[in-house]
Amino acid sequence: MLVTKFDDEEEMYFSYWRQGINPIKLPWRMRLKLCWMVLTKGNVYDDQVVLSKKKAMELALWIQDEHDSSGSSTG
Repeated sequence: MLVTKFDDEEEMYFSYWRQGINPIKLPWRMRLKLCWMVLTKGNVYDDQVVLSKKKAMELALWIQDEHDSSGSSTG
């Protein structure tokens, strides 16, 4: 997972990708669909979540609450 925050933007970018030497090769139909989506709608981020500052804070608080309520001592 990669978290990116640009100085001139309020949004935070959370990127996820498959690790390993042999990533899954998408079928040609899926590659064509993704190409079409990029051409007609702009950037398509299948592996990324973009959150506003407010939503990022809500997510962080929710994660903290879940962690605290589970009684977990790891992490």
